[in-house]
Amino acid sequence: MAISFQSDEEVLRKLRERLRKMSDEVLIKFGKEVRRLAENPFQRQLEEARREWKRRKLQKTEASFSVAKARLLRCPLSGTLKRVIF
Repeated sequence: MAISFQSDEEVLRKLRERLRKMSDEVLIKFGKEVRRLAENPFQRQLEEARREWKRRKLQKTEASFSVAKARLLRCPLSGTLKRVIF
């Protein structure tokens, strides 16, 4: 019993041969399946966590601006500052 290993070049050559023989429909299906298998599930989780962080950060920024604006409007010099700032 012999065990042999193929080089990366050999594996790629055989894959290219298989891909060339596939119809357009089969090639598209194969590509979609490979893309699904190659996805890193942790990458999606990381992207979602980053999206949530940005959403929260944006809300805090907007809230801080609203508080600062309200304080400014209560300021005795607000008439002068409103013309300068807003």
